[in-house]
Amino acid sequence: MKNLKITLVIVLFCQAVFAQNLEVEDKVSKRIAMMDDKIALTEDQKSIIQEILSSNATKIATLRSTSAASKEEIMAIRKAERESIKQVLTEDQLSKLKAKREDYKAYYKENVKPELTKHRAAFNQKLSANEKQTIEQTRKQLRDLKPSKGAKLADDEKKELKSNRMAIKKQLDPIIANHKAELENIKAKLKPTLDA
Repeated sequence: MKNLKITLVIVLFCQAVFAQNLEVEDKVSKRIAMMDDKIALTEDQKSIIQEILSSNATKIATLRSTSAASKEEIMAIRKAERESIKQVLTEDQLSKLKAKREDYKAYYKENVKPELTKHRAAFNQKLSANEKQTIEQTRKQLRDLKPSKGAKLADDEKKELKSNRMAIKKQLDPIIANHKAELENIKAKLKPTLDA
């Protein structure tokens, strides 16, 4: 009976790892396809970039699973990832990628942000005074909780900070539940604008 339990635990663990790997591989494939669509990657570049993205996705997943992941650590991994990818790309590809980013920034500023602002204003009209107050208090608590720029936190401090942030964000759960249909509707309306 004990062996059966151990076997079952091992099987469940392996399934979880396998599912996580599939999810990572799917995300990596999508990112490579998007890059290929924008800047026409060679097969060698695809292979190298896939290795870079997979490795970093695994690092980030491991960090997050320990719940000690800080935003700074993840940002450092992403920055190193971008630098590694830049080393693989040609000057022409880099300039195309930069131009695409600039185009997207302009598109976001001209199309997405105004839509988002419009929907947010309409949504705010539907909130009760109490809900608005709760949201404002939550924003203030999150701002107050933010460590000073450049502050180095120990792992236990990072865990505590993350736990405190989650507890503060939980205050919004009743508001989200009350307006779930409206928020889903806004998300659906914004999807074509974001996907363009």
